[in-house]
Amino acid sequence: MKPAWQCVIGTSFGSLICDSLGAGGFVYFSIDSFFILLFKTEVELVTDETESANGFN
Repeated sequence: MKPAWQCVIGTSFGSLICDSLGAGGFVYFSIDSFFILLFKTEVELVTDETESANGFN
């Protein structure tokens, strides 16, 4: 699995993030009236072989 950063930018939004691995991949800050939320996830490459192994063919 590879890390991937997700980004949410807006003036009004809610979020609920649970960091169960303790990886420290969470940042929330504001610039003027804009709020920025960055959080790290893990992404696994999905291939035809992966889908077939999981029964998604």
